Amino acid sequence: MTTNLQPQDPTPNRQPKPHAPPFRNVAPRVDVYENGQEFLIVAEVPGASKESVNVSLDGGELTLSAKREGRALENKEPELGVQYYRAFSMPDTIDDDKVDAELTNGLLRVKLPKRAEVKARKIAIRAS
Repeated sequence: MTTNLQPQDPTPNRQPKPHAPPFRNVAPRVDVYENGQEFLIVAEVPGASKESVNVSLDGGELTLSAKREGRALENKEPELGVQYYRAFSMPDTIDDDKVDAELTNGLLRVKLPKRAEVKARKIAIRAS
Protein backbone atom coordinates (compact mmCIF):
# COMPACT_ATOMS: atom_id res chain seq x y z
CA MET A 1 0.00 0.00 0.00
CA THR A 2 1.37 3.41 -1.01
CA THR A 3 0.40 6.66 0.59
CA ASN A 4 0.53 9.93 -1.28
CA LEU A 5 1.95 12.60 1.07
CA GLN A 6 1.61 15.56 -1.27
CA PRO A 7 0.77 18.82 0.55
CA GLN A 8 -2.71 20.02 -0.19
CA ASP A 9 -3.99 23.55 -0.28
CA PRO A 10 -6.43 23.82 2.67
CA THR A 11 -8.56 26.25 0.65
CA PRO A 12 -8.56 24.95 -2.91
CA ASN A 13 -11.17 27.43 -4.15
CA ARG A 14 -9.50 30.44 -2.58
CA GLN A 15 -9.88 33.70 -4.47
CA PRO A 16 -7.19 36.35 -4.22
CA LYS A 17 -8.16 39.16 -1.87
CA PRO A 18 -8.50 42.58 -3.45
CA HIS A 19 -5.73 44.89 -2.31
CA ALA A 20 -6.74 47.84 -0.22
CA PRO A 21 -5.25 51.11 -1.40
CA PRO A 22 -2.01 51.75 0.46
CA PHE A 23 -2.30 54.45 3.10
CA ARG A 24 -0.03 55.58 5.87
CA ASN A 25 -1.46 56.73 9.17
CA VAL A 26 -0.47 60.21 10.30
CA ALA A 27 -1.27 62.23 13.42
CA PRO A 28 -1.65 65.72 11.96
CA ARG A 29 0.03 68.73 13.52
CA VAL A 30 -2.46 70.51 15.74
CA ASP A 31 -2.53 73.83 17.58
CA VAL A 32 -5.03 74.25 20.42
CA TYR A 33 -6.08 77.70 21.62
CA GLU A 34 -8.40 78.73 24.44
CA ASN A 35 -9.87 82.04 25.44
CA GLY A 36 -12.78 82.97 27.69
CA GLN A 37 -15.32 82.27 24.95
CA GLU A 38 -14.16 79.15 23.11
CA PHE A 39 -11.55 76.55 22.22
CA LEU A 40 -10.05 76.68 18.74
CA ILE A 41 -8.32 73.64 17.25
CA VAL A 42 -6.35 74.05 14.03
CA ALA A 43 -5.17 70.82 12.36
CA GLU A 44 -2.96 70.49 9.28
CA VAL A 45 -4.52 68.02 6.83
CA PRO A 46 -2.88 68.90 3.49
CA GLY A 47 -4.51 67.35 0.45
CA ALA A 48 -7.63 66.16 2.30
CA SER A 49 -10.94 66.89 0.61
CA LYS A 50 -13.93 68.32 2.44
CA GLU A 51 -15.80 65.07 1.78
CA SER A 52 -13.12 63.00 3.52
CA VAL A 53 -13.02 65.10 6.70
CA ASN A 54 -14.87 63.84 9.77
CA VAL A 55 -15.28 65.82 12.99
CA SER A 56 -17.25 64.39 15.91
CA LEU A 57 -17.76 65.28 19.55
CA ASP A 58 -19.14 62.41 21.58
CA GLY A 59 -19.00 61.89 25.33
CA GLY A 60 -16.37 64.57 25.80
CA GLU A 61 -14.09 63.15 23.09
CA LEU A 62 -13.38 65.24 20.01
CA THR A 63 -12.28 63.14 17.04
CA LEU A 64 -10.73 64.53 13.85
CA SER A 65 -10.10 62.31 10.83
CA ALA A 66 -9.46 62.90 7.14
CA LYS A 67 -8.02 61.14 4.14
CA ARG A 68 -5.80 62.13 1.23
CA GLU A 69 -5.83 59.72 -1.67
CA GLY A 70 -2.56 58.46 -3.12
CA ARG A 71 -1.60 59.39 -6.63
CA ALA A 72 0.36 57.94 -9.49
CA LEU A 73 3.63 59.66 -10.30
CA GLU A 74 5.14 59.53 -13.76
CA ASN A 75 8.05 57.05 -13.93
CA LYS A 76 8.04 56.58 -10.15
CA GLU A 77 6.38 54.44 -7.52
CA PRO A 78 2.85 55.63 -6.71
CA GLU A 79 2.58 58.03 -3.79
CA LEU A 80 0.87 56.55 -0.74
CA GLY A 81 -2.35 58.06 0.51
CA VAL A 82 -2.59 59.47 4.02
CA GLN A 83 -5.13 58.83 6.78
CA TYR A 84 -5.11 61.60 9.37
CA TYR A 85 -6.44 60.93 12.88
CA ARG A 86 -6.38 62.75 16.23
CA ALA A 87 -8.57 62.54 19.32
CA PHE A 88 -8.84 64.91 22.28
CA SER A 89 -10.56 64.79 25.66
CA MET A 90 -12.61 67.95 25.99
CA PRO A 91 -14.09 69.49 29.13
CA ASP A 92 -17.84 69.31 29.67
CA THR A 93 -18.09 73.10 29.27
CA ILE A 94 -18.43 72.86 25.45
CA ASP A 95 -21.73 73.96 23.87
CA ASP A 96 -22.18 70.90 21.61
CA ASP A 97 -24.86 72.55 19.46
CA LYS A 98 -22.59 75.42 18.39
CA VAL A 99 -19.45 73.52 17.35
CA ASP A 100 -18.30 74.67 13.90
CA ALA A 101 -15.66 73.31 11.51
CA GLU A 102 -14.09 74.79 8.39
CA LEU A 103 -11.52 73.41 5.93
CA THR A 104 -9.44 75.95 4.00
CA ASN A 105 -6.19 75.27 2.11
CA GLY A 106 -5.39 72.13 4.12
CA LEU A 107 -6.15 73.69 7.52
CA LEU A 108 -9.07 72.33 9.49
CA ARG A 109 -10.36 74.86 12.04
CA VAL A 110 -12.74 73.58 14.70
CA LYS A 111 -14.39 76.17 16.97
CA LEU A 112 -15.80 74.79 20.21
CA PRO A 113 -17.73 77.55 22.02
CA LYS A 114 -18.10 77.34 25.78
CA ARG A 115 -21.58 77.26 27.31
CA ALA A 116 -22.82 80.68 28.44
CA GLU A 117 -22.73 79.81 32.14
CA VAL A 118 -18.98 79.09 32.03
CA LYS A 119 -17.77 81.94 29.81
CA ALA A 120 -15.45 84.42 31.42
CA ARG A 121 -17.13 87.67 32.32
CA LYS A 122 -16.02 90.97 33.74
CA ILE A 123 -17.03 91.53 37.34
CA ALA A 124 -18.12 95.06 38.20
CA ILE A 125 -16.41 96.59 41.24
CA ARG A 126 -18.54 98.66 43.59
CA ALA A 127 -17.17 101.55 45.54
CA SER A 128 -18.11 101.67 49.20
